[in-house]
Amino acid sequence: MTFVRPDGTRLDVDAPDGLSVLEIAHRSLIDLEGACEGSMAC
Repeated sequence: MTFVRPDGTRLDVDAPDGLSVLEIAHRSLIDLEGACEGSMAC
């Protein structure tokens, strides 16, 4: 999975099957709030 930071830099990370985008971000030390608990509603 590729995350794009606010400054435009790209970060490629491993994205195991079965994990949410939020879980993958947190495992990759990307600071996402997660107020929606990973439902992508926030």
